Amino acid sequence: MKKLKNTCCYVYVLICFCFYIACNSQAEFNSPAEYDLNHPVKIKLKSQLDEISGINYSSKDSGLFAISDETGFIYKIFLNEHARIQKWKFGNNSDFEDLQTYDSSFYILSSSGDIIKVKFINTDSLETAKYNFPEKKVEFETVYFDTALNKLILICKDCKEDKKKEISTFAFDITMQTYTEGPYKIDADKI
Repeated sequence: MKKLKNTCCYVYVLICFCFYIACNSQAEFNSPAEYDLNHPVKIKLKSQLDEISGINYSSKDSGLFAISDETGFIYKIFLNEHARIQKWKFGNNSDFEDLQTYDSSFYILSSSGDIIKVKFINTDSLETAKYNFPEKKVEFETVYFDTALNKLILICKDCKEDKKKEISTFAFDITMQTYTEGPYKIDADKI
């Protein structure tokens, strides 16, 4: 019972702190490089982008690439052009989670661990290749490119070998087009 009271107290303090931050218009934040958290820019996007997963910034033209969570479209949002949108179909309906770019190709992660490589042939057509994850009973959420390993790292959301306090990773070698165990496991207690 004492532990429950302490937890309630912590939650109450957290809620009060969040309300303070939200209501205090004078709050200033230290911004990471290339961001200004104190002067955000808000852009109203079309409803077709309500269910996007994965966002990747294109420094070449200040655009954002994103994927739809379920419909298999890749979108380009032109931020400097009043959020004009282009879209291309890359796959069938699935549960797409994240995307990364490497060597002018997109690598799109599905929740099953499958990766779809998408490369633009020209402005109207795409070339795709699919790499099936070898195991079943997995669910992934995130992918990033590890420059030191020169591989994509997939982070499990729910993988069968995970323990209650541990999250697995897997690696995808872009050159060899193969999956291996990841370079580390995440200790959930430390997080």
